[in-house]
Amino acid sequence: MRNGRTATAAGVSAGIDLALWLVGDVFGAEQPQIAQLIIEYDPQPPYDAGHVGKASRAVRRAATAQWEIFRRPAI
Repeated sequence: MRNGRTATAAGVSAGIDLALWLVGDVFGAEQPQIAQLIIEYDPQPPYDAGHVGKASRAVRRAATAQWEIFRRPAI
């Protein structure tokens, strides 16, 4: 639910949907699709990129690049 500058969600899946929506609102549609693919979140809304077969080539490339950053050992 969104009311002005406040957005709320109830439940785990709704929280993920809200987080993806917020990222999309701030950074554009590609970034939440990248996150959705990385976490393999594949219900349907708010984006449909939670599986390699559904994600665009650009989202797959960007997700792979971001995943490699996460895999690097911390210094």
